[in-house]
Amino acid sequence: MSSTTSKAQRIGIIVIAIVMAIGTIGSFFIMIVASKNQEIDLKEQTEKKAKLSEAIKKYQQENEEFQKKVTAEANELGPKYLAEVESYKSYAQPFDGSKVTELGIKDLKQGDGNEVKTPDDMRAYYIGWNDKGKIFDTSAKDGKMSAPFNPSSAIPGWQRGVIGMKIGGVRELTIPANLAYGDKSRGEDIPKNSPLKFIIFAIEKSNLKAPELPKDLLSEGGSL
Repeated sequence: MSSTTSKAQRIGIIVIAIVMAIGTIGSFFIMIVASKNQEIDLKEQTEKKAKLSEAIKKYQQENEEFQKKVTAEANELGPKYLAEVESYKSYAQPFDGSKVTELGIKDLKQGDGNEVKTPDDMRAYYIGWNDKGKIFDTSAKDGKMSAPFNPSSAIPGWQRGVIGMKIGGVRELTIPANLAYGDKSRGEDIPKNSPLKFIIFAIEKSNLKAPELPKDLLSEGGSL
């Protein structure tokens, strides 16, 4: 009986040893596979980072060239409009802001170019003043013109007010506070809830195209 038990024990020990050996080999194999996968992932991430860095560097170079062209275009265009913009500054007179409850539009000069159907159809020079008649901003400063800009990035009163203009035209906008800056102050010249007036000069939009950001790469690789 003891001999049989001893034999059974030996068999059990052998089986346990085999199972443990298989388990050890399996664990070692899993570690090798995991390590290999980590190496592959690290390599892929490194390649993505390098690709992303190269794309962003290219974008920065293209954007620098684009900004140079924008500046050159603005420097060429500005002198053509300087005298005209300066001549309209006398329109900046005090007005009764309490009576400004809706957008007012008055064409001062009809343009002969394409009609503006969306704010993106034009660029603009401008003169802006408050109800006290003080000019708080203008494209013409110190005998120089700033670059014209796209009205789509302006206040709602601008975005609505330029529709229907024609390139080359000049329009006066009387803008209630809710279509201007609302309850937000923009310095001492534009306290909160201020109605404003602007004279807008409709300028032909630029043919220059800004470079596109590497969106696909950014979505895959994240930011640097």
